[in-house]
Amino acid sequence: MSPFFGLTPEYKLGLHRELFSLCYYSEGAFTWSETYSMPIHLRRFYIKETSEAIERQNKQYEDASKGNSSSAVHQPNVQNVGSLYSK
Repeated sequence: MSPFFGLTPEYKLGLHRELFSLCYYSEGAFTWSETYSMPIHLRRFYIKETSEAIERQNKQYEDASKGNSSSAVHQPNVQNVGSLYSK
């Protein structure tokens, strides 16, 4: 039977990857100390939500660059704005 002497190197590496990912990809919304002391289930929740948000942004970017009209930004329907101010 092996006594427990702390976390394995593999676990530590995974933990620090999670901390880095959440701090980096949340664009400063979380600090390292906040993520380190955050409960695991909350940290994993925020990692999942951040990942899904990035995937949505990437899909919108790809759709817009392909000219897909469903995700394109639509301009307001304003006609001859100059005539409003010339009176």
